[in-house]
Amino acid sequence: MSYLDKLSQLRDGTLPADQFSHRDHIGVAAAALIETDFSTAHNWIADGIQSLAKRAGAADKFSATITFFYLSEIAERVAEQRPQDAEEFLRDNPDLLAPEFLTTRFSAARLASPLSRALPLMPDRIQA
Repeated sequence: MSYLDKLSQLRDGTLPADQFSHRDHIGVAAAALIETDFSTAHNWIADGIQSLAKRAGAADKFSATITFFYLSEIAERVAEQRPQDAEEFLRDNPDLLAPEFLTTRFSAARLASPLSRALPLMPDRIQA
């Protein structure tokens, strides 16, 4: 199944939570950002992930900070690289799949905070 197909399922609420890995999150976000502008893509992805988390009984797993941070990073790279599709984007940006991509920018305490789940926070670790 393509990332555009998964994006469609995420948007219409039919994507099974157990079939949505971290790689899928990145691929679907890239597909959305290739298709449309940032604001629309953010709404699609944030709404879809929140709905998916609720259906999976894990509504507290959604993080506005993580969602916004990844979407912002992906949007910048999509604008610079102009990939044809999400598969090309993932091939060219494997660092987004590594856990340290997030943990070198945010402390665990910041990511776990209720505020981080409710609204996008800026990173609290400075990259050298």
